[in-house]
Amino acid sequence: MTRPRADERADMAGHPPADDELLANIVQQYPEWEITRNSSGLVANHRHEERDVRRERAGIRTTVHAPDENQLERDLFVQRALRGDGAQL
Repeated sequence: MTRPRADERADMAGHPPADDELLANIVQQYPEWEITRNSSGLVANHRHEERDVRRERAGIRTTVHAPDENQLERDLFVQRALRGDGAQL
């Protein structure tokens, strides 16, 4: 059985295809965030909000760093809840 080329590229980049599927789900679930990979994991930048020090003191971030997809999903869930955007379990 041959593997799709996308799976091979994902393995060579250091993250298995399952992670890419989870990341695609997170991107779809949180369209207000621009999510990219970097050398330490993942970075999500809010597309519409500017950094505000007062809001950051309350835990509301415009940039979220996470080592993996699972942590990023949890952090973005919290950010949505802090903003009152209807985070639901």
